Amino acid sequence: MGRARIIADLVGFSTDSGVLNFGADKEITLTHDPDDGLILKHAATADDSFPELTFQTGDTDIAVNDLLGRINFQAPDEGAGTDAILVAGAIAAISEGDFSSSANATSLIFQTGASETATTKMTLSSGGNLDVTGDITGSTLNADGDTAAGDNAAIGFTSTEGLILTGQGSTNDVTIKNDADADVIEIPTGTVNVTMAGDASIGDDLLLLSDAAVLNFGADSEIKLTHVHNTGLLLTDSGGTPTLQFHDANESISSDGGHLIFTSNGVAFDFPSADGSDGQVLKTDGSGVLSFVTASANTPSSADGQALGSASLEWSDLFLADAGTIQFGNDQDVILTHVADTGLLLSGTNVIQFNDASQNIGAPSNAILDINATDEIELNATLVDVNANLDVSGTIVGASTLSATTGTFSGVLKTDDATEATSTTDGSLQTDGGLSVVKDAVFGDDIKLLSDSAVIHFGADSDITLTHAADTSLATNGVMIATTFEPTADTAAGDNAAIGFTSAEGLILTGQGSTNDVTIKNDADADVAVIPTGTTNFGFNSGFGSASTAYGVRAWINFDGSGTISINASGGVSSLTDIANAAYQVNFATAMPDTNFAMCISTRIHGFDRTEIVARSTTSCQVGTFNVSGAGTEFDPVNVIFVR
Repeated sequence: MGRARIIADLVGFSTDSGVLNFGADKEITLTHDPDDGLILKHAATADDSFPELTFQTGDTDIAVNDLLGRINFQAPDEGAGTDAILVAGAIAAISEGDFSSSANATSLIFQTGASETATTKMTLSSGGNLDVTGDITGSTLNADGDTAAGDNAAIGFTSTEGLILTGQGSTNDVTIKNDADADVIEIPTGTVNVTMAGDASIGDDLLLLSDAAVLNFGADSEIKLTHVHNTGLLLTDSGGTPTLQFHDANESISSDGGHLIFTSNGVAFDFPSADGSDGQVLKTDGSGVLSFVTASANTPSSADGQALGSASLEWSDLFLADAGTIQFGNDQDVILTHVADTGLLLSGTNVIQFNDASQNIGAPSNAILDINATDEIELNATLVDVNANLDVSGTIVGASTLSATTGTFSGVLKTDDATEATSTTDGSLQTDGGLSVVKDAVFGDDIKLLSDSAVIHFGADSDITLTHAADTSLATNGVMIATTFEPTADTAAGDNAAIGFTSAEGLILTGQGSTNDVTIKNDADADVAVIPTGTTNFGFNSGFGSASTAYGVRAWINFDGSGTISINASGGVSSLTDIANAAYQVNFATAMPDTNFAMCISTRIHGFDRTEIVARSTTSCQVGTFNVSGAGTEFDPVNVIFVR
């Protein structure tokens, strides 16, 4: 740090980064920031250690609008002069009223200049109110409190009401405008009404929740649709006849206050204002005026002289009394008679024809009903139930179900339906009972026995059976013989006698018995190999007289122990280590279960187990070789085997 120079009333530093220290322990510093300014710092490192700059006034009687302090921003050396050198911005604290022992209300004012000495553009009051003379812009304006009655123009928020707009004006309390400054939505002053200048698009229901609510239509609201409580809607027209149109003016319903007027295709039908007498009908005068008149009998003036209705003017329902008839022909030779509570009766041997004379239904006698067709009679139903003998002289072709008490066919019973059978109630051939077949049964796909414990019997006396055990297996009471038997899945603990296969383990034999879990016998029923119950031992009979546990060679090695050692051949050995003269360590590829294994070594002279010198382990064993004099001698080859 350079020296501080004091020249008259001027304090200066002759170097950059000069520091002024304040306080007995110099905790407050004011440091020169080269080419930028000054840095005020509190040097202490404890929490809440920060510098504080306080503006104080010596005024002993603060009144309204007295300044307590001010920060000015100015460019006095600006070469343009005039407005350019005026105060361009300022922040000041100004009193809101007289200070007292219980009051020091103060506002912060923010002043900026445009072509002037900076003037107040924003004020933050002691109550937290922010008054801005221009626009406020930002990503969002997030209100967090309610508005209040009397607010001129307020935006608020509550968790129940959400966004709140509150205002007061001489015409409207709230006005929402578009970008062209045109009114879009208005809430007239002192009302709860909403006025919309344009169209309203509603994506869901429109609810008018008050009884007697009114929808007004038109610039002067001459058409009204009013809710009539618990009744319906009332359409009124203050300027004439209320009319409800459909499609266009040619289709409508209207009222003149005394009559309903229906307009169809531009023709107005004026209905009577009172009911007619019993049995009377409505009649038009040809000009659209309808009145009730007595209906006259409708009989032709001569035989075959009048139609009942026409191709474009059809009658609706026809009602006839019990035993009523419809009689056809000049001599009424065909009569259709109503049989009360039963049906209709066609007279004599007459028939009902379809399409032409060859297609008909009729009764040639009181005991026979004929259905005749030149080619085919098609019956479409879920079930056709024939309660009689069925005499078929042609071929029966069934595309669906054919049901009968019994059926005997002298030829082939065939169905061309290809429906798969997945249960006892589908498939193209079904029976609710058993199926007996004298000769061979040939199946082109699967056979499914759907009941648990289902049994297939073989032989005239069913002496051989194949029985299903639910979720477990198939069992036979005889011997299963096959060219090959190829399982596809693993066996499981608890299987009595199972053959399985996995891609990793290959062929798997699993069993459980009181003496052995698995026994392999020859054709003479003699034990060849066994796995004693509950063990992982494997026993076999190879000239020993009986099958007993076989103990295999866990590891073996043939090596050259002379000079630089080398392995000639080995099994179960990972490596060979040269320990010393005629001393070697055989390292196992797979660890022994314990150190109680047997070792045998052979050379041209002698070999020994070096356990007394170095303790054997489950992963290695040391061996040595010596001559007839007992001196360590290296040989080639040296043979060692390990048995456990």
